[in-house]
Amino acid sequence: MNPLTQEQQEIINTLFSFLEKENEHIFIVKGAAGSGKTTLIKHFIAKLQENKRLFKVMAPTGRASKVLRDKGINASTIHRGIYNFEDIIIKEVENPDDSKKSYHYVYPLHFPNENGEIVIIDEASMVSDIETKHELFTFGSGKLLSDVIQYANFSNRYSKLIFVGDNAQLPPVTDNESKALSVEYFQSEHKLNVQEAELTTIHRQLVDSTILQNANEIRNLLKKPKEQRNTFELLIKNEVEEISNIDLTSHFTDKFPEPKIGNGVIVCYSNQGAYQYNQSIREKIFPNSPNVSIGDILMAIHNNYNQGIINGDMATVTEVSADVEEIKNIPVYEKGKKIYVNFSFRNVKLKFPHLSEEVSCKIIDSLLNSPYRDLNVTEMKALYINFVMRFREKYPQYKEGSQEFKEALKTDLYFNALRVKYGYAITCHKSQGGEWDSVYVDYSGRIGLYDDALRWCYTATTRAKKELFVINPPKINGFHRLEIRPITKIGKIGKEFYQNTHTFSTPFHTENAHIALRLKYQEVESKLRSTPFSIDRIVSSNYLEKYFFKIENEIIQIDWYYDGAGIFKTLQNRPYEIENQLIETLNAPFYHEFAVNYSTENSLFKELYNRILTACSECEVQITNIVEHEANFHINYYLKTDAKFAYLQCYFTKEKGFTSALPFSEQGSEDVKLQKLVNFLIQS
Repeated sequence: MNPLTQEQQEIINTLFSFLEKENEHIFIVKGAAGSGKTTLIKHFIAKLQENKRLFKVMAPTGRASKVLRDKGINASTIHRGIYNFEDIIIKEVENPDDSKKSYHYVYPLHFPNENGEIVIIDEASMVSDIETKHELFTFGSGKLLSDVIQYANFSNRYSKLIFVGDNAQLPPVTDNESKALSVEYFQSEHKLNVQEAELTTIHRQLVDSTILQNANEIRNLLKKPKEQRNTFELLIKNEVEEISNIDLTSHFTDKFPEPKIGNGVIVCYSNQGAYQYNQSIREKIFPNSPNVSIGDILMAIHNNYNQGIINGDMATVTEVSADVEEIKNIPVYEKGKKIYVNFSFRNVKLKFPHLSEEVSCKIIDSLLNSPYRDLNVTEMKALYINFVMRFREKYPQYKEGSQEFKEALKTDLYFNALRVKYGYAITCHKSQGGEWDSVYVDYSGRIGLYDDALRWCYTATTRAKKELFVINPPKINGFHRLEIRPITKIGKIGKEFYQNTHTFSTPFHTENAHIALRLKYQEVESKLRSTPFSIDRIVSSNYLEKYFFKIENEIIQIDWYYDGAGIFKTLQNRPYEIENQLIETLNAPFYHEFAVNYSTENSLFKELYNRILTACSECEVQITNIVEHEANFHINYYLKTDAKFAYLQCYFTKEKGFTSALPFSEQGSEDVKLQKLVNFLIQS
């Protein structure tokens, strides 16, 4: 073990003094990256063992607990440590029609800590106390932090809770602050007595680390009042190198032609960004294998406690079946309508670093290859309904909810099929608690001087142990605020509204078809996923898409006109109810993930791009094209907002930089999303 610094020794002495105080409940240890939190934990638990004190070490995620185990600390996830996975309570909404069935899992707490154990929670910034509401399952009360407190059982005078974490990191996904690192929260909400200490000294061997210098700069910005935050630029030298987004895929695959878990990863802001990076990396590593292959790295996106697999765990594929198994037409009722859900499964063998033996299992292949983040609630219901139907057929003598039913449910290969995504590129929240030797961070969409952006940058930056490659890094250098004019209403949009460089096809369009036609197909296909309608065929002609929709044995034709910019007209109601039901679905708002290819060497243009991209990410506005009119001193950002079309025209001079921005929208000032984006740009 690394020797203790004086600061660490003083905190350990304070911790042991805390353990002896009957009316003290919680101790919080805060510290920046590189300040020696893990070293402190190792020395502390070694001394606990010397004194024969009982303790448990836990972390919020499988990856975070693995980092501790790799450093010699026996740790589990919080969920595995405090919840009972053997005695699952299944609450089912009874209905004789299988397609209308619904269910709810409840994982109860283990018996409270009766032996006076000291519970140590690492990576505590990730622990939330916001109730997690899920239609399908609940852990304990639904509030993880409250459940940890209940499990700790302070009625035993020897029971103590110690939280260790970095309060500059991202807070939990469901929360806006890290409550497990807040003395005030425990005192006001739970009436508990709390002590705290902070590690402030960076270890001597890490002082020259550019990665940690950048982390420290971000922490210092977070401590400043927002009005005093004027500039922020990552330091690029030594182990921190800047590369372009165009070069990222080649750089990654050249460095890791055969990627290994823990060697390197790409961290980005959105699930769509991770999906696109994963696709492009696989095209390089497995050029002739569109399907999952031996050597692929996968990431679990859902807990599977039967296999000992936690959300965020990484695995290498060691065997894979060439065939997929399809289960079609699983009936589910949604909003009073019966719909049908399809799945494809594939048999694989996976090697997880934390498991001694390889895992043979099924994966949901249709999810792995989709751009969607995870299964939706309807699809999760369909998995359960399919199990019920198969169980009834195989074991008609047993009732649903019986012990036999529960045991079969826990071991069913289809219901418990692993939900996985490729693990070359992941979001920052998924990376939290993990470390890699080499990390590529694309900062697009998360650049600014407000708290959320700074915490994101800090968390992503500190995932790297040895080297950091940065893409679109923060370079906020006194760029003055744009004067943004009121929104102007317009009746039409130019032909450059969509960037037409994306090469993908649909079952009815070649990759050369106008991008708007291909995007419209993706939108319609997505909207119909939870309806009884399906696309039978599409006939394309100039400014007209003839859609033929199938419902049972009936075909409905919809003539859908669009203009030169690719903007489709709103469909009008028809005489028949079934047609109006379809039209209502097709006219519904839709947020389309659309990645624009944009690169510029102009630092001013690059900074504007980062600001607008961050604003769009916050406001759920999609950029459809960026066109530079440098000769006329403006840049047009074309946007998909609440309106059919909108754009932001940004004017600049060579001497003063950007001077004004003119927003335009088909809805004018009634365009809520565009107004929200304008307000965000003004405030940031």
